[in-house]
Amino acid sequence: MLFRICYLSDIPVRLENSRVILERMESANIQNRYEKSFVTENSEYRFIDCRYPEEYAGHYADQTIIDYRKPMREIAEILTARSCVPEEYRIIDDREIGTADFPIYKKRVMDKYKRKYVIVCNEHSGNWPGALLFWGHRTKDYESRSFGGYTSNIDGCELYSESEVKEKGYHFTKYHEGMTIEEFWGYDDILIEPRCLEKLGYKQMKVCYRP
Repeated sequence: MLFRICYLSDIPVRLENSRVILERMESANIQNRYEKSFVTENSEYRFIDCRYPEEYAGHYADQTIIDYRKPMREIAEILTARSCVPEEYRIIDDREIGTADFPIYKKRVMDKYKRKYVIVCNEHSGNWPGALLFWGHRTKDYESRSFGGYTSNIDGCELYSESEVKEKGYHFTKYHEGMTIEEFWGYDDILIEPRCLEKLGYKQMKVCYRP
């Protein structure tokens, strides 16, 4: 049976950002990701939105991680009532792992894990002259990132965080202010925010045609 760890908060951004931190900590061991949880070889991490009693009612936890306010502690005590973990280790204050409320985390860490980049493939041509070719297909946040296949549809291609690309073993150059179009074309694959493509002269268009 998996060791169950429940993160408790009634603040959605804390749930989202603490999941980012915990997934980073367990990145080498994660086996499956789901909408409200992820699973490693030995543990299940579940993220519970405590704004809604039905979300936590009936749950059991071996250990909980909570935001430090009293209501969360009371819920945690109920969920861990039958836990075999020593009492002093059943409830962990999320400030011990660095939550999104910490300015350093917001400024320096969160941006690294934000999905805001596309990968442009300059090695191959797009679907028509002048069209760019992008990596992957768009996935949901809790799904594994797509690193296979190409598309010219910028709304359908994959969005990556800088960290996800590096963890996959790629070390692409990242577009920077002042990069010329010639320099951009000089890379077989390059990481760029979609909004920056206009700075290089690209425009987005929708096409209707009659086959």
